[in-house]
Amino acid sequence: MRLPLKRIRGKWKWRKTYAQIWTYLVIAGVGVLVISTVFLYMLSSRTILRNIGMHTESQLSQRAESLSFAMNWIVEYAQRSSQNPAVRAYALQPQSTPFEDYNFWNLLVGMKDTNPYIDSIYVINGYSGKVIDTRLGVSDTEAFYDRETLRLLKQGRAEVVPFMTPRSVPSTVSFSPQERLLTIVIPFEIEKSATAFVVNISSDALLQLNPRPPAPSGSDTFVLDRDNRIVASTRATDFLKPFSELDYSFSLAGKQGWFEYSSAADKLLVAHSDVILKGFTPWKIVDLLPERRVLGDIRYLQTFTLLFFVCLLAVTLWMIRKLSKKIYTPIQELIMDVTAGLETPPDAGAGGTNELRMLSSVFSEQHRQIGDYSRNRKFLAKEAYLRSLLESASAPDVEQVQRHSREHELHLATDNIGIALLRIDHYAAFTLRYPERDRRLLRFAMGNIAKEHLQPLLHVEAVDMGNDHIALLFNPEQDTVPDSIKDAVAQCQQLIRQYLAIDTTAVVGPVVENYRELHDGCKEAYELSNERFQSGWGRTIAAAETDRPAYTKVPYPKGKERLLIQGLKKGDADQTLEELESFRRQLEGNTHSEAKLAIAMLLLGIGEALHSLPLPSFRTAQWSLSPIQSRIEQLETSEAVFDWLRELLSLLCADVASLHKPSRSRSLIDEMRQLVEEQLLDQNLSTKTIADQLGLSVNYVRNLFKTETGQSLMDHINDRRLARVVELMGGTSLSIDDIVLRCGFASTVSFYPIFKKKYGVTPAKFRKDMATE
Repeated sequence: MRLPLKRIRGKWKWRKTYAQIWTYLVIAGVGVLVISTVFLYMLSSRTILRNIGMHTESQLSQRAESLSFAMNWIVEYAQRSSQNPAVRAYALQPQSTPFEDYNFWNLLVGMKDTNPYIDSIYVINGYSGKVIDTRLGVSDTEAFYDRETLRLLKQGRAEVVPFMTPRSVPSTVSFSPQERLLTIVIPFEIEKSATAFVVNISSDALLQLNPRPPAPSGSDTFVLDRDNRIVASTRATDFLKPFSELDYSFSLAGKQGWFEYSSAADKLLVAHSDVILKGFTPWKIVDLLPERRVLGDIRYLQTFTLLFFVCLLAVTLWMIRKLSKKIYTPIQELIMDVTAGLETPPDAGAGGTNELRMLSSVFSEQHRQIGDYSRNRKFLAKEAYLRSLLESASAPDVEQVQRHSREHELHLATDNIGIALLRIDHYAAFTLRYPERDRRLLRFAMGNIAKEHLQPLLHVEAVDMGNDHIALLFNPEQDTVPDSIKDAVAQCQQLIRQYLAIDTTAVVGPVVENYRELHDGCKEAYELSNERFQSGWGRTIAAAETDRPAYTKVPYPKGKERLLIQGLKKGDADQTLEELESFRRQLEGNTHSEAKLAIAMLLLGIGEALHSLPLPSFRTAQWSLSPIQSRIEQLETSEAVFDWLRELLSLLCADVASLHKPSRSRSLIDEMRQLVEEQLLDQNLSTKTIADQLGLSVNYVRNLFKTETGQSLMDHINDRRLARVVELMGGTSLSIDDIVLRCGFASTVSFYPIFKKKYGVTPAKFRKDMATE
């Protein structure tokens, strides 16, 4: 089995390009099919739904027009009927005979039968107290069932208008408790008598006589009055409900039409239209159709279309496979021909790369290496040449300088050369933060930033001098103002700080006459950069600014050194730091070299004094000249040196003071323990209360107790209280809560964590274990 497997691996080793071609074609072909399928699937649904919505809107508009015509006709019919002379005569006569009542009832029945929408008609005679009803015949007003209409007429309400008012009234038949009616009340004498012509239209008749076309199950139709109350619907239970109380959050304001609405239960197709009424605010008719039932048959068609596209996809994949092989065969032959000429053919399967990418990477890598080698060789050679001019004390030959300048494409003239240095501040921290490779890259970046900024003003070459500085060589123009060069270099410092987060001290050194003087000029510029020891970090120093009129020797402040050492031997930090400050002020007039020498002499004197004291932390090697000078150079500025000295002397004074006061510390510790025992049951006992009673600061008491005993004062207090708790748990039957409060703990909430941390178990478990023992 090994041989066939090896052949299979060898065969597929060089076929990753084929797999990629196949994958790309599949992605393209399948992507087009899938996108087109999804697009057609969604587009067909939207198009069909839009057509259904427009058709539903058209049908609803026709029904609204029919309903509008019927309602306006009913109102006009009621008004004409009320103007019938026989009706007015009977309604206003004070008395009537049964025969007249019967004839009038027949008249009203005829009026009712003429209009299919009318449920009943009755005339209320306010003079005779009779009501002639097409349903019940003659009734007395006191016993008539429509009490609401009688009440309005008796009150002479002016708002009674001859138009449909939806209402629910008691039914005159036993099997229907309430009737849903639209009532037209036409008073004959407003505010004079309770006489009126009343027409009741059945709410259900509005939809029954204006039926909608066949609709999917679950559809609903609503007729809304001007107050958006439901006056007719396919659901009888919603009569007179405000439409806003239903589970629909959409608004019907605006133009009539249709739209989609997603409710919590289903998606709906909503169509609405205005019912125009003469002289009144239009009503509305609304149809709600569930989308899932509207599009039910369409889903089957879409499913069939999807199956067809799946079959088409399978055929497409088969064709893609054939096409991929046709494309890949000549590519494979080309790759084999190229790799056959290599002594060691690269592994095309390594790293998941294909053979084309492998071949491309071979050529690209060779081209990159050649280009990098050429560029690095030129750059490094130029930099090495310039660095040799700056570092070598031997004078170069003029002809060699000119020849090397042409070879390295230097843009500097051979005479009148300016020198500037950019020296990295806080170099010790810089070396800890970055490895050597990163430090070289950052110095390279500093040189590039300086060149880019100074190039418009000067012809500049940047040289990496190693360690903490780079050099800038330039040819100042004759009309260039020295201050402008200094300002430009200062701006370079700001850009380096902005882009690289590196603080620098800049020096604008002297202008030398030719290449022979570059070494001396570089040394002078580097010496000028040491002026930062006195002036501080981040300065821009120019050669002209450091010229001294005359050298004046400043004597070494030996007296200040003696007083400082006296204070140190006594452990008096105030005196020691005060004398150190006086020592610093006397060095302000010195040069940087004099100041460094004076500080080194002071540290040597301090080391000699410490050698005579029994300090366990004293190491003689740390106070020799070499480590002292290294430390001063590392700190870079006098400000940093004196900050370090203040911190060092404060610690040394504390160590010396501890040698003089051992008995005092022990007596304070004993006094603290005594106070703890006396006030152990006081819940307010704390480090602060003990410090206040001793007249000491809280920090001093806390640190002293921790240093002398290895335990914090609060831990000691808790240990003493816990010992008392354990004693009471074993010797009494008191509850744990009572014991806790008697032993000085503020609450059981704070006690339980402390107890478990000390003994590893809860108090109850600890007490139980004590009882079993």
